[in-house]
Amino acid sequence: AHAAPGIGLMMEQIDELALRTTDGPNLDFAWGGNAWPVTWYFRNLNNATFFGQNPTLQAVDGRAAVYASQDIRARVEPLLEDRYYRFEYIRMWWPMQDYFNLTPQRVTNALDFSPTNTQASEIRLGMFDIWWSRDYTRYGQAVGTDFSLQNWPVAERLYFYVRKDIAAQVWNLGVGDGIAFVPPEAVTTVNQCTANWQTRFADVIFSPPAPLINPLDIAVSDDGRVYVAEEFGNRISVFDTNGSYITALDGNTTDPNLALNRPNGVAVDPSGNLYVADTWNYRIRAFSPSFDLLTGWGQIGQFSFDAPAEPVDGFWGPRDVFVDDAGRVFVSDTGNKRVRVYDLNGQYLYDVGSGGSAFGQLDEPAGVAVSADGRLFVADTWNRRVSVFNAATGDPQMVFEVNAWYEDLGSRPYLAVDDQRGLLYVTDPNAGRVLVYDLLGNCIGAFGQPTDQPSDGSQFDTIGGITTDAAGNVYVVDNAAGRVLRFAPFVESAPAVDPLAGQPIAPEATAEVGPLLPEETIELLGGVAEGEEQAPITAATEELTAEISGGVMGEATGAITAP
Repeated sequence: AHAAPGIGLMMEQIDELALRTTDGPNLDFAWGGNAWPVTWYFRNLNNATFFGQNPTLQAVDGRAAVYASQDIRARVEPLLEDRYYRFEYIRMWWPMQDYFNLTPQRVTNALDFSPTNTQASEIRLGMFDIWWSRDYTRYGQAVGTDFSLQNWPVAERLYFYVRKDIAAQVWNLGVGDGIAFVPPEAVTTVNQCTANWQTRFADVIFSPPAPLINPLDIAVSDDGRVYVAEEFGNRISVFDTNGSYITALDGNTTDPNLALNRPNGVAVDPSGNLYVADTWNYRIRAFSPSFDLLTGWGQIGQFSFDAPAEPVDGFWGPRDVFVDDAGRVFVSDTGNKRVRVYDLNGQYLYDVGSGGSAFGQLDEPAGVAVSADGRLFVADTWNRRVSVFNAATGDPQMVFEVNAWYEDLGSRPYLAVDDQRGLLYVTDPNAGRVLVYDLLGNCIGAFGQPTDQPSDGSQFDTIGGITTDAAGNVYVVDNAAGRVLRFAPFVESAPAVDPLAGQPIAPEATAEVGPLLPEETIELLGGVAEGEEQAPITAATEELTAEISGGVMGEATGAITAP
């Protein structure tokens, strides 16, 4: 009874699309991700392409409909951009498994008929409701578990995408009755990230003496030392800029001052000293180039939204650290939704941002970088945007949206600035690509091809940190593949592609760019509600809305949204 209600509803949509656009099972369809059991449901579709775990632009571009399982959503949606509507379903693939870990005590408790044991009575009544009407509400309340559809413990999410112009023909989505056919190019703006996506190959792939253990952040000193934070290795490995191994700071020690616990961030100050975001020791550590401990600060301070300033060294999972030319140390205090700023000795200066989605607020800030003109760029992960502040004062300046970071699989984006060329590099970790912006927030290109098994210098599995050196070379950590790659600086005009080097796979997602409305305009409009995100001004300010029966698809399917 619980096998596949989500798949059934999705197949009704697929069948309707196929019959109304092809008069048969010939829907132009692509799908990928976990193959079972959907491969059985799709068996009669004559024009279906299976792309597995590694979607390509060639596989999905222009398709009438696309399916993706939850594990590859982050790789698929950037290819579809805003040309598709997204439908979300839940496949309940097994009854709840509360019978796991059954003990004699649990059985005895459920069979206790004494009037004082009200929980036992509720459990028995709940079990009857399940048997009689498949209603898990009462049983869930008795055992303290939510068995509602959205929180079903043995389920997965399914994502089904329909091209907007096809949906408009079949269901009148977004255009209303009587509107003529809408060609695909009319429902989206030109995206320079996609138009200038480039096949780029690393000129250096680093050669460590032993495999890197979950490498994350990376930093380059002025004297050419490349520091790589290995999260699960609890060490900082050091290379030269050509990828040759030099030494390592080993944090696997019983010395509490030197021990590292899953370091996520590294930075180098103007004197060549190394700063480490010792993430799950909740602290920052500073070392000389010879790894002498210079200073350190930090303690557990888990507050989340509305985090207080005190204690001034309180952190919740500091992810990244950056030191600017003025000697300010910026720490992304990720769990507390802010960036904390210190001097080189760890003296507290001020905080940047607070928890939320409004202008000047942050939600899950991760990568941080400061440009030479004094702007602090923050990867505002869960708001899916880059927020920009005055680095000297912490005042917000602008935001620009990043149509990336779709699925939260635990990876976080990092940033790097190339001041000489006016570029900002933004990683899209699970989509295996790097997005390239100018310093005004305009996306100008992208590179990277996602794959679970990278075989050359143009491919990534899951990206970690990123940085640049004085010459503009770009260093990218391929986190899941345990490697570091160096690329030449990005140029706007795409180079000729070697036909023997393979076909491009993953262009970038759209990035709507622009400054926020000025404060006086906000006041005229009634302001922005607490916790709400202020939309940036963009060239395309109107969004097509999708409505079926008043815009609600029902609990089983969820709302229609554009990727």
